Amino acid sequence: MVRFTTLLLLAAATFSTISAKPCNVADTKYVGQKAVLKQVAASLPNQPAAVFQISGTAEILDGCNFIVRNFTFLPGYAGSVWLGRRPGDQMAKGVAENVVASNNLDSQKFTLRSVPGSEISFDEFDTLVLFSTIDNFEMATAQFPGLAAPNATSTGSSPSATEAASGKSKSSASSVGGSAVIVGAAAAAAAFAVGL
Repeated sequence: MVRFTTLLLLAAATFSTISAKPCNVADTKYVGQKAVLKQVAASLPNQPAAVFQISGTAEILDGCNFIVRNFTFLPGYAGSVWLGRRPGDQMAKGVAENVVASNNLDSQKFTLRSVPGSEISFDEFDTLVLFSTIDNFEMATAQFPGLAAPNATSTGSSPSATEAASGKSKSSASSVGGSAVIVGAAAAAAAFAVGL
């Protein structure tokens, strides 16, 4: 049953990314939009002593790139990626990889994924999610108010956000901030790995 479920999730991840449209660097409709990072977990799920700090402000630079100003991501973790989602999404989408440790400096420029079959644009998400693909949990989120889809509601804290950040719902569906579902480590990693 687990393998069948994983295969369905892989198929869903592949299908959902194929329908995505690529970003266009010349698209300026979101340039300058900012979103403050909110740390949603204090430590690794299975290592409460492994405390980290995350803060900064994500800013859209053009139709394909963003940066995180005054980015603090300490100590930094291998396998950390940016995902994107909207309220009601069944699965977050891979946005950018190579998130490295930073101590209150502007991050490197992150470029939205453009690999055929896994491309994404700012039209497809309103919330950035700093996610650990190794430990399968959200570390921080940043919601861009100007990217919200029509009729979308803003996300807020919920008990499920705490459960997901603490890893209690690791192998089952978990809603984070009431706006997205990440199902198991295999599905999250598979959704991001499509097109790599």
